Amino acid sequence: VRTAIEKLYKVVLQNGALINDILNVSRLDRGVIEVKLAPASLSEIADRAIRDYKVPAEKAGLKLVIANPDLAITVTADAEKLAEAVSNAVSNAIKHTKTGGITLSLRSDEKFGYIDVTDTGEGMPPEILAHLFDRTGVKGSNTDSAQSTGLGLFIARQFTRLMGGDVTVNAEVGKGSVFTYSVPLAGEGNEGK
Repeated sequence: VRTAIEKLYKVVLQNGALINDILNVSRLDRGVIEVKLAPASLSEIADRAIRDYKVPAEKAGLKLVIANPDLAITVTADAEKLAEAVSNAVSNAIKHTKTGGITLSLRSDEKFGYIDVTDTGEGMPPEILAHLFDRTGVKGSNTDSAQSTGLGLFIARQFTRLMGGDVTVNAEVGKGSVFTYSVPLAGEGNEGK
């Protein structure tokens, strides 16, 4: 009975995520998604982004770590939406990484704070990379279409761009992927926009 309930619970969570993706795209289309910009700790955002994925990563035999959690970088962001955006890369990395793990690294330059999500997974061919952030979503061998709308990265990029940042990716087949999330540093004149 417990196994059946656990399976049902997993289906409910997946369905909830699918519905959330569809609602988010609808809100983006209508321009009714707001980002609440405020100074936020980049390390706290990274910690929130991996919180729900520690157990799945462990069950998959993967390491999931923040390489430099004590790095004090304050950004101007909607912490909840940025964590949701970053968690999309973490979730995808767990699905496409068989050995090794996923590492979140924090860094900054003069204008932006960055979270790099690096995995030791299967990487991606150029034809997937070319359409990774499209609103049509990525389908095919690189996604489990029964459990995904394929819209997660489209939504993640839209959220991050609403904050004045962006999401980029570097990947190579067989060599893993690096997703880079950037948002303005606090004090860059972005509060309240």
